[in-house]
Amino acid sequence: MTKVRVDAKRCIPCEVCQRVCPKNLFSFKDNKLTLSENFDEKCNSCMHCVAFCPLGAITHDKGKEVSNLPVFRAT
Repeated sequence: MTKVRVDAKRCIPCEVCQRVCPKNLFSFKDNKLTLSENFDEKCNSCMHCVAFCPLGAITHDKGKEVSNLPVFRAT
């Protein structure tokens, strides 16, 4: 089962995760990120959200596998 974690304090409503998720599991309401119902079961662990989040607000429990991803961060 997928364990994606979002640090709400680091999340800015840039909506990048929403645009890159092939399963459309992210949405924003009132400038706050919400995860789709049954997110853990629906997520295919593609890790696009982790790689493209500009502030690193999204993490994943896959541990060392995540370190092999190209990560794009705001400068």
